[in-house]
Amino acid sequence: MEDLKQIKEKLMDIYRGGEIQKNLENKNDQRDIIYYYTNVFALKNILENETLWFSSGKYMNDSTDLNYSIGLIREISDEILANERQKSCENGLEMYEKDVFLKEKVELLIEKIDNKLNNVFLLSTSKSPDSLTLWANYSTHDGYNIGMEKPKVKSMIEGTERFSIFCYDVIYDQKRQNEIIREYISILYNDLRPKYLLEKDEYAREYINGEILESIADQLSIYSIFIKNPSFKQEEEYRIALVNLDERDIRDILKFRISNGVFIPYIEIKFNNSEDNEVRLLPLKEVTIGPKNSLDIAEYGLKNMFEMANYNINEIAINKSSIPLRY
Repeated sequence: MEDLKQIKEKLMDIYRGGEIQKNLENKNDQRDIIYYYTNVFALKNILENETLWFSSGKYMNDSTDLNYSIGLIREISDEILANERQKSCENGLEMYEKDVFLKEKVELLIEKIDNKLNNVFLLSTSKSPDSLTLWANYSTHDGYNIGMEKPKVKSMIEGTERFSIFCYDVIYDQKRQNEIIREYISILYNDLRPKYLLEKDEYAREYINGEILESIADQLSIYSIFIKNPSFKQEEEYRIALVNLDERDIRDILKFRISNGVFIPYIEIKFNNSEDNEVRLLPLKEVTIGPKNSLDIAEYGLKNMFEMANYNINEIAINKSSIPLRY
């Protein structure tokens, strides 16, 4: 049992030592502006109310989004077992026990991760100021994107009650993705498996199935938020996540919007709780008008909106997309 507690402590050291933060931080990219692509109706709401909507991660545009890492977990587990079979001199029964152990624990782990991802709410932004893909996906080319100061956005939402906040670039590099996941599956297979198969104490087995797998699931669920299919690399996504780690009751702040005939849960984060509309706190630096919005009055109307809503127009740049779309 002491060996199992040491493994649990090893997992906690990974968390306490900031290993997750180190793996997710992108120190090579120092861009301080993040861009949120949206349509004109959502932009009006953002400017008037100084709010941003964080949608449930299970309802993202990419249907495989948060489940992508689950597929990787299964692939890496199968690969570990295949390699083990190739080099193993053990009899069939011993190899069968290893197979059954890893497959059972991986499915239990995936179930725990999937449940934790139900408590994630996301704001998807980009580091690309003028992306044809994002104009098409989020604003049918005629919308807007707002450029916000990343450090200020992070600091202003960190006081959000009932949620832990995680803000990182999405990882698209499959080699990095595999290295991260393999570390945890290796702990499961190399450290836990021998003790589980030799352990006759039911309490010890329950400890593995419970506390230790729970700890692995906690950490892999955080990574799962920021691991995405490489096919979406062109989005250059910077993701801000509100995670209800303690599974607190949030029904009093949970709202729903309708998109494509579906009710989508979201959390509204307000950047200015003051009733004084003379002071605007939303950290806006620029707004870009989409490539298909060629109306001369688009910029004029946007400036009018800023002035009427008491934004300092001299501190916000208004740009026009440089992408040449005729229709």
